[in-house]
Amino acid sequence: MVIQSSYVRRLQLIASAIALRHSSPLVAQSWRNYLGLGSRQPELQRCNHVISRLQALVQRTTKYINLVWTRVHLIVESDTTTPVVVNLIDVRLLGTKSNCLTQLHCISPIEAKSSGTAKSTTATVGVGFLASFSLFSSGKAKKDSTTEKEAGEKMAEMEATKSLSETIQHSDQLFDENNFQEAYDLLMKSSNPEAYEIKWRIARALFNLSKSTPSPKKEEMVRESFQFATEALALNDNDFAAHKWYSILLDAKSGLDGIKERVTQLENVKKHMKRALELNPTDATSWYILGQFYYGLADLPWYQRKIVATIFATPPEGSYEEALECFEKAEQTKPNFYSMNHLMLGRTYQALKNNGKAKEFLTLAANVTVLNEDDKQAKEEAAKLLKKL
Repeated sequence: MVIQSSYVRRLQLIASAIALRHSSPLVAQSWRNYLGLGSRQPELQRCNHVISRLQALVQRTTKYINLVWTRVHLIVESDTTTPVVVNLIDVRLLGTKSNCLTQLHCISPIEAKSSGTAKSTTATVGVGFLASFSLFSSGKAKKDSTTEKEAGEKMAEMEATKSLSETIQHSDQLFDENNFQEAYDLLMKSSNPEAYEIKWRIARALFNLSKSTPSPKKEEMVRESFQFATEALALNDNDFAAHKWYSILLDAKSGLDGIKERVTQLENVKKHMKRALELNPTDATSWYILGQFYYGLADLPWYQRKIVATIFATPPEGSYEEALECFEKAEQTKPNFYSMNHLMLGRTYQALKNNGKAKEFLTLAANVTVLNEDDKQAKEEAAKLLKKL
């Protein structure tokens, strides 16, 4: 049986589809190198190399089976007029390692005849190969254009979801490492900028960048952050992070608009933070912010209390005890997660006349390694308070 060059081409397309399952260019290139896609070997040798590499993959862990044998639809041009739908082995039929091995072992290397044409070592290998990999040329079978379109749309959707997930994971890592500018830049280049997961993360990164930015740019960044947080909440009001960052940025933005506006928004700030905790009671930062809310109310100077009383028929209330409960809950949920929580624990214990506990937490805050603006603020304030104890 004569094996045409399209046979080699389809093998390479299979390998390409596997390689391109990875969105990371470096990982994809590693796969291409492993599968020999960039090889300058003669056509037959290159084909055999791809076959041997595919067989070698199946010999490894089942983790690779799930990756390699997931059903993939790829539309390519087989000639100048007709597209070909290339399907990898259907995981529903060949989902086990043993079945995959059985199918791959039926593929034999291609031998060259002296005339320059190529054939398989047995007359049935080419047919078995084509059947097992579900490769259909335009001359033998045609896919309905609707099916092709649906397959393409499904692939695009899967890739978009994967790209979004990887962008989120990478930006979270950058944020945790205090690389706020890099996280912001990455999110702004996202292929899915309208996703609420992207919007609240942009708000978070931009707000943290604003802390080290001088006025008036600082105020502009805070207001822009609030806009992103507002859009994220509008897209999904069942996500705790959307409520959390809306609450944080509502308080920050209203603070720019004067004491009366900030006081007016107190109930809204509290409402969204409590909603965030309802949705995710294990988020330490949300407990810290709620503690800040109660501490702020308990620590209000007399003139601000008068403003609160004129705005609300029943003014919102907060006590040092409520604040302490929240700060302790945050610390229990995630020990040593935030230098500002140590600072606020120290300040709250000091307000409650427990100087021993106050000194304990203020010392932790004063000795923090400064990695960002919050660490710097906590360290400086804690050092000043320790001198007064």
